[in-house]
Amino acid sequence: MKRGRASLRGPLDRLIAVEAPSTHRAEAALHENALKNEFLAVMSHELKHPLNLINVNAQVLATLPEAQGLPAVLRAARTIQRAVQGQARIIDDLLDMSRTNAGKLALNRVPLLLSEAIQSCMAWALAESRAKGMRLVVEGFDDPIVVDGDPIRIEQIAWNLLSNAIKFGRAGGSITVRLSRDGDDARLEVADAGRGISDAFLPHVFEMFKQADAATTRGEGGLGIGLALVKNLAELHGGRAEVSSEGEGRGATFRVWLPMRQHTGCSPLAEGAADASTVLDGVRILLIDDTADTLETFGYLLEHEGAIVTPASSGAQALSLVEPGKFDLVISDVGMPQMDGYEMMAELRRKPQLAHLPALALTGYGRAQDVQRALASGFQAHLDKPVDFVRLREVIGALLAGAKDLQRNDKDVS
Repeated sequence: MKRGRASLRGPLDRLIAVEAPSTHRAEAALHENALKNEFLAVMSHELKHPLNLINVNAQVLATLPEAQGLPAVLRAARTIQRAVQGQARIIDDLLDMSRTNAGKLALNRVPLLLSEAIQSCMAWALAESRAKGMRLVVEGFDDPIVVDGDPIRIEQIAWNLLSNAIKFGRAGGSITVRLSRDGDDARLEVADAGRGISDAFLPHVFEMFKQADAATTRGEGGLGIGLALVKNLAELHGGRAEVSSEGEGRGATFRVWLPMRQHTGCSPLAEGAADASTVLDGVRILLIDDTADTLETFGYLLEHEGAIVTPASSGAQALSLVEPGKFDLVISDVGMPQMDGYEMMAELRRKPQLAHLPALALTGYGRAQDVQRALASGFQAHLDKPVDFVRLREVIGALLAGAKDLQRNDKDVS
């Protein structure tokens, strides 16, 4: 028996010696991927932090009473906000393309009314196209087409198609956005009358980093990843993306097909919606951020909406201020020194009287794992920077409505 074991030892040692380099390489690759993902997350946070500050200040500028009679100031504020949104989406596209290529982009699929899912993109596109002297035409938006999709990813698809059409359209021309049914699929179509695509480049439109004329398109902006992401996101949904063009100077038409669900008779996005104009009236908010500029300007905006804001510049200070019944809502940054937002929220939730206090994480960390970590630590919602104020009101309204329902249930039980 000992002889048998000894006879196996030599081949086994040789096999281990042969396999060891491959194992080490695989481990090194996993480590490098983890470091890359962490770097991208930190980069997103560091880039979005100043973008959020710019965005918030532009919103403050637009709300000042002195600015209401100054069209040039209001126009400048809107232009700044559109530019910030564009830059933030480029950052998101970079991160999502990296996740898609690594097979780590998960979808959160729910029934969505397609026209409402892309509504914020359409509002952006209308303002942007007008600023560039183009006409935006919409068709089929009255048809209640419900898709089975991830709301964030559907919005990314629409934004990239619209952004591309505006980028390569021409002043005086038009952009048509059309929604329609095609068998069991919904079809989103974006057509422009702009630069067009040559026959030689047409097969490469959806390839990453490919641009028809680098010297020209670089002047238009963009990194060559938006359309590649559109194709990948459509395919992740079980759909597809196609493009057609009659040649250079004759425009282009992009089409995306997405699986459709039977319409249920009401808007999936509108259920439980609150009146956005009054959602913050009298709401007592504990606002936490380690950046003084953000704390001041964002606090001003919340107060302008009718909220009563108490600022805190650290997690420790926030914990010293919070008491049962003192606040209706907590809004906190996550990336803070000494005690980050996750630690602060976990500590707050250890107090039984504060177990159900509505709390919103507002951060530049936007990966799925960051959202999960925020929810696991005790936040009930997560919003990415820079702040979308329409979405912010919607989320706050939902949090406050949920807290009221919980209070009613507690009273019924007692």
